[in-house]
Amino acid sequence: MVLKIHCKYSFLRRWASSGPHSTKHPRCRIPKSKPIPEGILLQTESNSSLFYNPPASPPDYRVTPYSFLPDTVKKLNEKPVFHGTLPPPLSPIKQKKYHLIDEDIKQIKILRENGMSRSNIAKKFNASRFFVGMVAPLSKEKVDEIKRKHQEIKEQWSDRKKEIMMNRMKRRKLWGKEY
Repeated sequence: MVLKIHCKYSFLRRWASSGPHSTKHPRCRIPKSKPIPEGILLQTESNSSLFYNPPASPPDYRVTPYSFLPDTVKKLNEKPVFHGTLPPPLSPIKQKKYHLIDEDIKQIKILRENGMSRSNIAKKFNASRFFVGMVAPLSKEKVDEIKRKHQEIKEQWSDRKKEIMMNRMKRRKLWGKEY
């Protein structure tokens, strides 16, 4: 009886049948599987018999529920996979500070309303500019004024610059989309 094996990949068929190595390698390798155990006849008494037939393959660890796994396997998840050393960070890691109290936050809001910049307030209270902007955002009037100034600057752009900026905005919108 001749077994004809079909390869899934056509390039393997061509590679296996060409050149001087064609006799060394079979066209496709048949994966080796474990032999299927046959049933075992267990006799406890002369008049009774029990036939034990184990499953064809042992249970897979990926299928076994976590609660049924032995303790040694459960402990494997607790151990870190990587034990090597990592390269140093590119910038120093800053620890978060929670040192501002309610009076400081009120003072930040007052200074921000009076027109002080976020960076100056952040330096004064030893906080980040992001935190200052989160605690004391600009009023709607100031935001509208900034948008109006930006719109005036946009109106002075040439046609070429307007087209370039429009294309840039289109590309930014496409960043998150998949094709």
